[in-house]
Amino acid sequence: MRRLLLRMTTIHVGPAKCQLVASTVARLEVKDALSFRVKGFQFSPAYRSGHWDGRQTLLSRDGTFSSGLLKLVENALRDAEIPFTCEALEVPEVVLNSARWGLLVELRDYQEEAVKAALEGKRGIFEMATGTGKTEVMIAITAALGLRTLVLVNNRDLALQTAQRFSARLAGAKVGVIGAGRRELRDITIATFQSLRSWIKRDAEQALKALRTYDVVHSDECHTLPAKTYVPVILSIPAQYRFGWSATPFKEDDKRAELQLIGATGPVLMELQPKEAVRTGTSVPTSVTMLQWRQSKPMTTWGSYRFDVDDAAFESYAALYRRAIIESDERNDAIVEAAQALAQSGRPTLILVTSIPHGEAPRRLGAARHRQCDLRSRSRCARALWTSDCRWRQGSSRSGTARRSWESSVEGEGSFGGRRLLRHPLTNALASFQSTLEGV
Repeated sequence: MRRLLLRMTTIHVGPAKCQLVASTVARLEVKDALSFRVKGFQFSPAYRSGHWDGRQTLLSRDGTFSSGLLKLVENALRDAEIPFTCEALEVPEVVLNSARWGLLVELRDYQEEAVKAALEGKRGIFEMATGTGKTEVMIAITAALGLRTLVLVNNRDLALQTAQRFSARLAGAKVGVIGAGRRELRDITIATFQSLRSWIKRDAEQALKALRTYDVVHSDECHTLPAKTYVPVILSIPAQYRFGWSATPFKEDDKRAELQLIGATGPVLMELQPKEAVRTGTSVPTSVTMLQWRQSKPMTTWGSYRFDVDDAAFESYAALYRRAIIESDERNDAIVEAAQALAQSGRPTLILVTSIPHGEAPRRLGAARHRQCDLRSRSRCARALWTSDCRWRQGSSRSGTARRSWESSVEGEGSFGGRRLLRHPLTNALASFQSTLEGV
């Protein structure tokens, strides 16, 4: 009887969801493979009383699970020596049209390998280091498939920027944007997760009907997918080709997020770590040096009374942060001195701050030292830049030089060489490192 039940194990495979029809034995094996420890489980009364093992599973009661987890399920059944069959649900057959758009970019060898992996695997994650040209690979895959493509990004600025790059690199392609006050459904559409989620909540029937017309979906910075608001969005898109892109897709201590991400996209198709990027010449080695800042008079800012939990004497964290970090002239002076020393030695320097007031303080100190200062601000999402001639500039993610420097240092687009200074408010340390990121 057991052998007869095991033969009945069937997996119905769809683009976004699969369903397991199986015996209790098979279901238990799959449930275990898709289970994870819940954070903080040891504090749960149910766990302490022995009524719960502290685990949850991504296998639903009706046997459904995200299609990206199919390989994990298959491996679990094979390891348990349980025979099974996979039956593909009826979906419209897609016909590739690689001649539809002309690709106006020359790929590196590893990028061509990534395109090949995408065409063969049809779904999965590309774990590619910053500066290796993920967007160019995404564009090349789109050109090779010639299918209606949806690209999901995290914010409006990135949506507009990505749309521009697709338009510039795909001859004849019509590129639309969903987000930034626009809803343009084209053969290639760049959309923000937030805009799609709002559209689905407001008019689910119309939104889902539109999303069903896309055969390919790319999730940029896919490590954000496990968020509760993102998973339903990506799983509502029944695209047959599904790809995720990130330099750091997984967290070591978050099995739930890992399984959810794999479920939404698929297993890792290709890895290109920073060491490999250096070896291929895409990036240069990065050296990191920690410069410890020692405050000579710590009690001038941190009086013991500030830790007295009394409404009359207690300051909020924001107030303490402002006094100890933003308004600490001694600390900011140390940052300015380090930046000036590096700049004078011919090393362009970038100082990153978290807010405009925080950027104002070093700028003010630099002006007091008779350095030429130029403060510019065009939008609320401003970043601060200290350039090689000791000019302090406040630019936005949408403005000229500051935007290019910010992207090249963080997202790997464009080219920027120099020394960046980072400060950590909790350790009172400065870190400087040499880095050059070349866009491809």
